[in-house]
Amino acid sequence: MIVADESLRDSEDFRFDWVTSVAVALSEGLAFKTSYQMLFDNAPALKAIDLFDILGAANGQVRNLSQKVDSFLTLSLVIKL
Repeated sequence: MIVADESLRDSEDFRFDWVTSVAVALSEGLAFKTSYQMLFDNAPALKAIDLFDILGAANGQVRNLSQKVDSFLTLSLVIKL
């Protein structure tokens, strides 16, 4: 499955979500499934990072860009009772 969208106001704001998976029945009551997901965002959101001084006291925040590409691998074992 793939989902892609783009902002009509800002053509640089493009993102997509791609998921693929495979499931295998090992027996009548046991199955195994693995999936991989990739998320891409060309204009990622800003995330706040706390700043601390050498003694550990809070000293404000700085904003940093999130990653453009995130990926996830999942493994599942399904047991039917």
